[in-house]
Amino acid sequence: MRRVSILIATTMLLPVGAYGQLCPASCTSISSGGQEFCRCRIYRSPNSNDRIQLVTDNPTTIVDVDGDSLRDIPFGIWAYGREGTYILRHTAPGIPGTFTEVQIADTPTYGITSLGDVNGDGLVDFAVTLHSTESLILTSPGSLGPYSINAIFHDPTTYPNSITASSRGIYFSDYSGGISYYDFATSTLIRRLDTSYRYCGDGITYGDFNRDGYIDAACSNHDGSASSPFNGLVVYYFNGITFMTPEVVSTDPFQGTLAYDFDHDGNLDLLAAGSKVSVFYHDGSTWTEVILDSSFSRYGYGYNRVNIMDLDCDGDVDVVAATSCPPSGGAMLVWYENVDSTSRIWSRHPIDTSGYNCSGSHPYPYGVRVGLLNETDTVGRGDIVVVRNASNELWAYYNVTPSTPECIILGGDDDLQARETYGLKPDWEGPVKVYSSDGRLIYSGPSLPTSLKRGIYFLKRGDETRRVIVR
Repeated sequence: MRRVSILIATTMLLPVGAYGQLCPASCTSISSGGQEFCRCRIYRSPNSNDRIQLVTDNPTTIVDVDGDSLRDIPFGIWAYGREGTYILRHTAPGIPGTFTEVQIADTPTYGITSLGDVNGDGLVDFAVTLHSTESLILTSPGSLGPYSINAIFHDPTTYPNSITASSRGIYFSDYSGGISYYDFATSTLIRRLDTSYRYCGDGITYGDFNRDGYIDAACSNHDGSASSPFNGLVVYYFNGITFMTPEVVSTDPFQGTLAYDFDHDGNLDLLAAGSKVSVFYHDGSTWTEVILDSSFSRYGYGYNRVNIMDLDCDGDVDVVAATSCPPSGGAMLVWYENVDSTSRIWSRHPIDTSGYNCSGSHPYPYGVRVGLLNETDTVGRGDIVVVRNASNELWAYYNVTPSTPECIILGGDDDLQARETYGLKPDWEGPVKVYSSDGRLIYSGPSLPTSLKRGIYFLKRGDETRRVIVR
């Protein structure tokens, strides 16, 4: 079962600065959009040729791998240097904290996403793409030693690219433009390749976009599939057996993509980053593009990734985006404030205009990870991690904003287990709390509510949480 972090916001009667953190002299203070960040280098690998990859289209990307209550950073090294799969293990909290590198596989890892504890030994397992014919599941031996390697895809004619995972299976794209889904329950792989257009060369995400009970997938292309005449964003609807003919959402080039219901209408929307950053709002039948940033990266440089979290703790989900090649006067790291979810109003806030590299052989940053990094409890504002300044360095942007409200993580952050349920009749009895899709508490009572309007919710009872889709 996949481990899931759910950020919610609450206003607490705390003194200003109750959870404020200080930025040490070894780090750099940055102000952006009312948020205060402390930029610190947290890791530099011993080989300057290492090309660190943080590639995933999964919002849960900073996780407690070994169960010590400190959140770790999984990453890959690919194509140059000490190729492999690594965990930057968090050994002592603080700013910038203490981290130790642990190699868990010698695979040349390009994309990496956490799966939760697949084999029940208490450690987080992973799925990776090698960008050289294979996709793998890595399962731990009960310690942070060499992980077991299980191939789920092998094709010498293509390069698996971005990767993400749900509680049901693993999704990945490849440079031939194909889309693949590996089902945990049946241990089978479903792949579709439309040879005329080769839609899926870059980012990939998932969700029930048409609310039929089946999990669909969306993918992007931004020159990722070299033989493809298509750049853009599509949705592949799934009928329980195979992927159907895709729906084209956009014909502009995009790379990183994520699905989320930003306007809370019960329909999943699509976030995507390329030369621009956009949200494509879905009303159940049509897609409407709202451009968050019309000049995010230089066209033709596809090293763009996005992630989501409630960065300012105001109760709605914001966007964080990183690019290796911003335009003149642009920024390599930006957050976009969700000002009004209903009216679809956003505000752009640059975080960092330095530390990037446009080189095709060693671009950085490539990927962006978000989540609680310094906090050992469940209170704090989300932090950001990117490759910066050199291809073998990881930098953290600790959010040290001292004011309330503060974000609270339901349960125990990445130790919180959730599973998807369709309909409003899970096998529960007793008191329950219901949260909206963006984490706001909307009901608390002795039993399940008699009805909810259609949408996505989180139901919590004791230590158990379930993601419920009501149609």
